Amino acid sequence: MKIPTTTIALLACHALFSSPASSFTTPPPTTPGAVQRGVVISLRQSSSSNAEKLAEYFAKSHEAKLEAIRAVEEKKNAEIRELKRQIEELTRQKASTPSANPVTDTSSSSSSS
Repeated sequence: MKIPTTTIALLACHALFSSPASSFTTPPPTTPGAVQRGVVISLRQSSSSNAEKLAEYFAKSHEAKLEAIRAVEEKKNAEIRELKRQIEELTRQKASTPSANPVTDTSSSSSSS
């Protein structure tokens, strides 16, 4: 199962930029420094939670990718084992069965002139 790159990019953007609008607004200023502190704290909280969400998404995506690779490898290995078994069986059959039609050279047939 492959997730398209555009889907990953959209999910990453959503995780990074989907915080509620209230995260970027501040209460009415009581002192000049209060506005700046409120904005910085709000941004820090929203970006860290978004970073956690993004990290979780990438971890789950990586696990899904590894599981898909394992499944493909198991299928490939089973197919290789089956083909090797068929080759061995055909080799045994060929070795145990004498050739019914020995090859003869027909290019030097006698011609009468």
